[in-house]
Amino acid sequence: MRKRGTAIIIEDGKVLLIYRRNPRGTYYVFPGGGVKAGETPEEGVIRECQEELGISVSVGPLFLEYVEEDVSLHIYAYKCVRTVKSGNVTWKERHKQTADNRYRVEWVEISRLAEITVLPEKLQKLLLAEN
Repeated sequence: MRKRGTAIIIEDGKVLLIYRRNPRGTYYVFPGGGVKAGETPEEGVIRECQEELGISVSVGPLFLEYVEEDVSLHIYAYKCVRTVKSGNVTWKERHKQTADNRYRVEWVEISRLAEITVLPEKLQKLLLAEN
């Protein structure tokens, strides 16, 4: 089963998300990614935020842990605080962007979460319920 670490970064009533448009659809995801062998989920979140966004984060408490059986994915979601406030948060592209495969980082008002598609949906619903 694959493990994925996810960062929930909230500032000024906005949550940091990654907009994705590809052949599977248009949606948003929380920053994060696969946990490597020998790495804790917390270490994976810190590494992924540095690789994807070019920022350092401080990992807070575990917000949600669950398994998506249909895709064999164990998800760990942590509330995080950006420790680097200067400069822009930008998508550090590791994948080639094409007309069919686009990424961008967006700060989204938490109140707008109900209006957009955010994956995982379970995390989106819990965040909305909390705010």
